Amino acid sequence: MNYLKVHLTFFSISLFFIANAQITTFDHIDREISSPSLPYETITESADSIFDDWHLQNPNDTGLAPYEKQFFRWRALAESRSHIAGDSSVLIADIGKVMYNKIGSFPYCNTGPTKNPWTLIGPNPEPGDKMIYGIVNCIAVDPTDTNIIYSGTQEGGLFKSVDGGQNWTNITDKLNLSGLGVMSIAIDPEHPDTIIVGTYSASFGYTGWLDFSTQGYGIIRSEDGGTSWSTTSLTASQEDGHITVIRFNPANSMTVFAAGSRGIYKSLDNGKTWNQVFSTTTSSTLNNIRFIDLEIALGDTNNICASSIKIGGANTTDSTARVFCSSNGGNTFVNRTPEKVCEYTISGSTTNFNRGAFAIALDVSPADSSNIYAFFASGSPYYGIPESATLCKTSNAGQNWSEIFDQSGSTASTVLNVQGGRWGRYRYQFELSDSSTDQIYVGGDVMLFYDVNSSTFWSKRSVYSPTKKGHADIRWIHNVGTENGKDILYIANDGGVAKTKNSGADWVSLNGNGFATSQIHGFASWPSNSFYAYGAMHNLQGCIGDGAKKLAQKAPGSDGGYTIPEPGSDNYFYTNSNAGLYRSVRNNNNSLSTSKRIDNYYGYFDAKFDAVKTDKVKFYFSGEGVIKVYSPPSTTSTIFNSGTSDVFSVIKVSPSDPDVIYAAMFDACWGCANNGGNVTAKLWKKQKNGTWKDLSSKILKNGSNWQYLSSTYITDITVDPYDTNRVWIGMSYYSPDLDKNRVFHSSDGGNTWQDQSVGLPPYPINCLTYQEGSDDIIYAGTDGGVYYWDKSYNNGSWRCFNNNLPPAIITKIDVQPCRNIVIASTYGRGLWEAPMIESKKAQLSIQSSEYWQSGTTRIFSSDLKVKSGATLTIGGTVKFNPGSKLTIEPGGKVILDGGSLTVNAICEDSKNLWEGVSVLGVSTLNQSSSTHGKLIIRNNGKISHAACAIRNVGWNGTDYDWGTRGGIIDAKDALFTNNRRDVEFIKYHTFHPSNGKELDYQAIFENCLFERNSNYTHNEIPLASITMWEVVGVKFIGCSFSNKLTNGNSHKSAGIYAQSAQFVVDQDPLSSGSSFEGYDYAIWAENMCRADKVIRIKNTSFTDNLFGIYMDVTDGSWVVNNTFDLASDHTSLNGNPSYGVYFDHSTGYTFENNVIEDKKGHGSFGSVGVIFNENGANTNQVYRNTFNGLSIASEAIGINKHVSNFAGLEFKCNNYGNDTENGNDISIYTSSLPGGQGIAAQQGSPNPSGSKDLANNLFSNNDVDIYNDANAYTFTYNYGTGNLRIEPSGTSNYNKNDHTFSVNYSQDCPDQLSSTGNPADNPFDLWAYAKNANDTLIQLYNKYDQLINGGSTPQLEAEILLAGQTGYTQLYLDLMELSPFVGEPQLIDVIHTGMPELALRNILIANPHSSRDPQVLDALYNRYPAVSQQTIDDVLNSAKTITSKDVLERDINFVKLSQNRAARHLQVIYTTDESYLNTDSLSNLFSNLEQSDLVFSWAENLYRTQEYSTLNTWLQNSRPYWDETENNIRIGLQSLYNILSSNLSDGELLDSLSSSQISAMVALRTNSIPYISHKVNAHLAGTTSYEQSYTEPVYLSGASKRDLNESTQRPATPETSFKLWPNPTDKMLTLQWDWMEEGLKFPLEINIYTIDGKQILTHTVEDFMKNIQVFNVQSWKKGSYVIQVRSNNMLLFSEIFQKK
Repeated sequence: MNYLKVHLTFFSISLFFIANAQITTFDHIDREISSPSLPYETITESADSIFDDWHLQNPNDTGLAPYEKQFFRWRALAESRSHIAGDSSVLIADIGKVMYNKIGSFPYCNTGPTKNPWTLIGPNPEPGDKMIYGIVNCIAVDPTDTNIIYSGTQEGGLFKSVDGGQNWTNITDKLNLSGLGVMSIAIDPEHPDTIIVGTYSASFGYTGWLDFSTQGYGIIRSEDGGTSWSTTSLTASQEDGHITVIRFNPANSMTVFAAGSRGIYKSLDNGKTWNQVFSTTTSSTLNNIRFIDLEIALGDTNNICASSIKIGGANTTDSTARVFCSSNGGNTFVNRTPEKVCEYTISGSTTNFNRGAFAIALDVSPADSSNIYAFFASGSPYYGIPESATLCKTSNAGQNWSEIFDQSGSTASTVLNVQGGRWGRYRYQFELSDSSTDQIYVGGDVMLFYDVNSSTFWSKRSVYSPTKKGHADIRWIHNVGTENGKDILYIANDGGVAKTKNSGADWVSLNGNGFATSQIHGFASWPSNSFYAYGAMHNLQGCIGDGAKKLAQKAPGSDGGYTIPEPGSDNYFYTNSNAGLYRSVRNNNNSLSTSKRIDNYYGYFDAKFDAVKTDKVKFYFSGEGVIKVYSPPSTTSTIFNSGTSDVFSVIKVSPSDPDVIYAAMFDACWGCANNGGNVTAKLWKKQKNGTWKDLSSKILKNGSNWQYLSSTYITDITVDPYDTNRVWIGMSYYSPDLDKNRVFHSSDGGNTWQDQSVGLPPYPINCLTYQEGSDDIIYAGTDGGVYYWDKSYNNGSWRCFNNNLPPAIITKIDVQPCRNIVIASTYGRGLWEAPMIESKKAQLSIQSSEYWQSGTTRIFSSDLKVKSGATLTIGGTVKFNPGSKLTIEPGGKVILDGGSLTVNAICEDSKNLWEGVSVLGVSTLNQSSSTHGKLIIRNNGKISHAACAIRNVGWNGTDYDWGTRGGIIDAKDALFTNNRRDVEFIKYHTFHPSNGKELDYQAIFENCLFERNSNYTHNEIPLASITMWEVVGVKFIGCSFSNKLTNGNSHKSAGIYAQSAQFVVDQDPLSSGSSFEGYDYAIWAENMCRADKVIRIKNTSFTDNLFGIYMDVTDGSWVVNNTFDLASDHTSLNGNPSYGVYFDHSTGYTFENNVIEDKKGHGSFGSVGVIFNENGANTNQVYRNTFNGLSIASEAIGINKHVSNFAGLEFKCNNYGNDTENGNDISIYTSSLPGGQGIAAQQGSPNPSGSKDLANNLFSNNDVDIYNDANAYTFTYNYGTGNLRIEPSGTSNYNKNDHTFSVNYSQDCPDQLSSTGNPADNPFDLWAYAKNANDTLIQLYNKYDQLINGGSTPQLEAEILLAGQTGYTQLYLDLMELSPFVGEPQLIDVIHTGMPELALRNILIANPHSSRDPQVLDALYNRYPAVSQQTIDDVLNSAKTITSKDVLERDINFVKLSQNRAARHLQVIYTTDESYLNTDSLSNLFSNLEQSDLVFSWAENLYRTQEYSTLNTWLQNSRPYWDETENNIRIGLQSLYNILSSNLSDGELLDSLSSSQISAMVALRTNSIPYISHKVNAHLAGTTSYEQSYTEPVYLSGASKRDLNESTQRPATPETSFKLWPNPTDKMLTLQWDWMEEGLKFPLEINIYTIDGKQILTHTVEDFMKNIQVFNVQSWKKGSYVIQVRSNNMLLFSEIFQKK
């Protein structure tokens, strides 16, 4: 694996020998990576050669060679930190010192935008977690409070716990020392708040994987337990900044000793200042010394010893471990190494080693205060050196050593075979028991225990493992005393901190919250969830679960490296490791499942790879000199061979064009002399044509900066997501020249480059990441934290982005625009996130015509604009990150030809949406391709997962750009899927230049699918798929609307929601009709009452909607030829019914030929076919519809008739219950409003000329086919014969009037429309009829005027008023003469007079319409004194009588109905075909018609065309024969239009409402009748005053009988005025009466009978002036007789009298 073959021939001659020195053994590799003395290239080149040879010799061993794993770990950090740019002479070991001398201690910036603080993601332990979190090097416990624990980490600084490890806080972050390693901690035993810490640094020249480099920050000190810190005289500027051990003199804490990589130091002032008392730099032999331990004898503190590890080659006598001791209190040290540390024999020129200790560890114990103990081991399985383990002690500073044991063979092997064959792999830990020096502990991957007095030699204590499997590499053992004879021990290890209270029999993890120390090489993040997978040191691939942030991990025996997600997957990711490249998958519980190795290449943790998904996933990675591509599940191929054996440091695929790839290599030459000064093979680019181009030489600025770039390499590459030519590269190594050579940028695909380094620290650039959608926000991860490029700051500069981020080495940065976060991995402090830097959104423009072909994918997180004159044709896929949008500017065009516009797929599951397409126009100009943007969709072009797929106006996120309204939309065979809203139309009007007619909005949707399904992921349930506000003419032809939301969101949202908008829903003549399925409201339309525009819904199916069509204050609409199958599930309605169509405060509609069914049957859930609520005093007809299986087929509520019976709602030719019976076919309910409660007085003609004139509905023949609320007008239903279903069942407050005409339904109920649902009449015939009908109406009105109340209502009202003074006789006679044309108000007045009961009864019976009017009956019921029940019954029985008044009113109603039908049909023709009519002609027609709904429709036109003065005049006066309801509407409309047009003159346009207008409208809404309230509310749409809480009334509880005053004592019969006297009599018998009291109008017939019934006298009185009759009975026999008086065969009086 000869990856690195760089020959640094530019080294100085003085370094020639060093540069060409070779490493020949595994042991030597170990020593060099522990503390390098050779150049980096020499170490790596030699190591690769040795490892290659081993693999060739061991072909069946698929594992790693000895020390290969350690080498990979070392190289991962040393790779980019092994040189100073421009000065290759500096060795690794000296980099820190040289850089410090050049630039000083470069400050770590801890600033950043305050609103973008970093927060920890994890891994963050929960108390007691046994997981691998990160390396802990050392521990110290407060001797006075064992809850206070200090833990020194590898690269994360110093942590402190005050609660025994439950929670941890980093107490060195405030020092701003990036990558701070803590190697030793000492607590002042007399003043435990004083702590002294020995450090090393990973940010300046990381060198030793065994922690024995010379780099470091020296010693730091705190006197307040870490709250504040001070430096000491031993700093990073000195030779030894790396301190491995610190000890307080147990007798005097003012004296402190420290040892490290360059010597031994002594302080006499409690660690504030230091003097070096022993140096390892005074000779070449001592130069190999690295001290690891120091102990002070407890009994005699003058005796001090320090020990070291073995450094250098394996077969040199001066490279073994050593012990140096002092007997004078540490003033001087001499070599006191025990003899058995190094034993060898010399035979000629050959040295044969028997022993060569590689480390010596020291300890002291209170059980033996006189001695210092030393433990060491020797032996190497790779060189045949015998294994041994030795323990000895000295009481005289090493002058003599007493051996306790000296083991060899298998016994020693037990100790040595810990962690790869050697004891103490990491920190050579050795600890004596505090209770007995015969008991010792040593640490490796496990802790071994040895009791000198035991027959058992070495035994494993309970193996502490920080994971479910594996082991903890023990780096520190800390003995704090005994309890119950057992040692209390703390260990620091790869997984954190643990404690035992029973000498290691069992362990408790002390990992707790805040102890985030993971050393992460790279990670994968996803836009749609907060799951993270990462690769980290020490046999670790890990993952953090979504939301819970709980660590799970898999340790396959290899370290995890750089990691990326697999595109298009939330579960798969790719990880580099020292065991190969893996494709891994996470389980549902966020644990890692089995990983698949996809290539044997391994060893470069920091080698960056990339992946894309086009038609399939392509994962690009490096081999030796080649780039390979892998596609799951198993395909791998080579796509590029560089001709070298070097590895690629980074491979980057251009996001906007996967055919373009940039790749950089680790170690090719920049400007080597042996290459003629040429720069080659550093940076490659794969071009679109498939060829690879070497860009290396392009980076040099005329060759002037090659010296800075010599031996460096490119660490990372980032490419503008939208432009393959804009690329940035980051550089390795340290730069002594600030603001230079860290980042280079090219805007032309790599042909030229500019240095873009201003503001960056002098550290290696570890990673670069572009923030999608930003204006060139780029993040750089360095050893000094995170920086971002701000092009607007100081003409472009990098700025610090470390707010709340701990000082750490940054290894990888991801940006997730979908979640608005930046994520950074650190080497030593885990994973962090922060809100993205705010940036104005990048604006990408299409200036000329482009075609993005099928099969291509482009991703945008910025806005995309198509400029005027440009046409963008999209055949492929375009993905937008959340918040981004496509804007078509006026004059621009987009053709979505089979392509797809969607959210960036990775954002789809994150419940975030892209903004959609804005098709802009110019609000003051008519629509044309030159002045308005245009969107064309064809061939299943698709828009999905947008906040609003299409809108006709600019949108800035908070408000509309009102001047950009318009835009042209032409969609055919288009798909709209899972958008929050599919199309939004905002107010726009355009007019014909010659005839003034408002033109239809140019928006048509043909055969389109509008769909939401289970993949809809946004949290917000949309108002509707289509929303329209004040536009006309939008067409939906053959479109399907489908709403199949799940998870409790079923039947939510509307299909179409229209405010003051006119639209068409119809079939495609060549395919099928439109359809709506699964909605709350399929169509909701409000406030469309114009004369020139009508809503048309035809040939459409409605399936499984809770509510099909809701029309509110919407006049003239066409709902024809549709089918409705009501919702299958009503559970969301909480027992309320579903309905098909609802006309609310609407009139003038055409409702014909519809089929409404509830296929469940009316017994399952409540369901209503059609509802007519408060449709007013106008004429409306429900014609030829079919209703099946409904609870109520047709329902009318409130005012649906004229009070004078001139108009009303009529049901004609409907087929009820043809397939499945309905519960009720027609139900009428009342409201509390004054006016015509009920439906038209005559259903069908009462005076038919044939069967066609009858109602001709076919009924279910259920128990009650028609239900009429007792408080509603009692209408008459006129029907014929010939069909059993012609006659309705039941008689609930209505009269049935049968006629002899035989009804043939198919002939008598013809289809009145064309086959497509349009008017079938000739428009000119309609025009003529509408005009002529007006004349007919006037004639009928005049006739009615002449007849009603005798043509003089005021005179009659005066007579009624004065009748109480003059007597009732004349009034009675006059009223009887006027009958049946006495008006209802006048009849009510008569009831309230003193008119005798029987006379009153006769008047009411003579006017049978009185018995149908609820107000007349209410007056009669509540009359005082109470009328008799007989009178009430007589009056009610007269209701069935048809009079000439009924016939005349029906004639008026019929003419109005026909006229209205003609006018409404003309509206449709006018809307669909401008060749017939223009605005003026329609105005002339409507302005001359008298029907209120037509007048109000034209008033709305005047408002829409801003003719405010004409409008005001138009509504000033009432029309004849308008009732109270109509006049209230007129007055309310006048007030509304006055508010809307306030401060505007003719021709001005109202775009928004002022606060004063809103207040006035709210007051009008509150104080007006419902019709006006509804209309006002519609105008308030879009304001905070709009009320959406209105619930349309359905299923009212009606009264089954009249509301009688039950408290009244009502006589059964009327009181009589007949009087008979004397009784008994002997001569004369007198009968007296009052004609008025009796209400007589026929002669009286008087009969007298004997008691046994024999008639003996009869007499007739014809003189109405006579009121007394005398009979002479003197001659009659004594006995009983009966006298009876009749009139018109009605018995008026009967009495028995006695003859004396």
